[in-house]
Amino acid sequence: MNDTFEDVRDDFLLNDYLNNNDEESKPKYEQKDSISNETVTEPIILWWTPFTGDAGSYKKCGDVKCFFTNNRLYKDHDKLQAFIFYGTDFKPFDLPVPRKPNHDWGLLHEESPKNNYLFSHEEIMELFNYTSTFRRESSYPISTQYVDSIKWLEDQTYIVPVQREE
Repeated sequence: MNDTFEDVRDDFLLNDYLNNNDEESKPKYEQKDSISNETVTEPIILWWTPFTGDAGSYKKCGDVKCFFTNNRLYKDHDKLQAFIFYGTDFKPFDLPVPRKPNHDWGLLHEESPKNNYLFSHEEIMELFNYTSTFRRESSYPISTQYVDSIKWLEDQTYIVPVQREE
């Protein structure tokens, strides 16, 4: 037996991985199941980094109906339209590449920019077609998330006048 320490260690790690990575213990987006192009007939929006915990459901926005999922097996589906990334879990080494020209990428990051320094770099932000972050340059800035209208924003009802100092 001429196994080196590294060989034994590698065999142990491989066996440990194989024995402790059954389908039930994997995150839903890594589990194997069968999908076909006939399964979903509406546009698919795939949460690449799960946010909703939703393994798959239809949602409507106006007259448009889409299938939302976090199951990565849909990444090559004919109906896939968009990948959505949740900023806290975004990792530049875990991207659905090669990127197809007909796929939109969106970013949602509800936390302070300090919680993911990557979003301070323009090269990273340019990866996304749409963003919703605290950056004012976002497509949908989080800072305006609960603003109903410009009228609501300009309302003077609760403004307390400040006395001028003379």
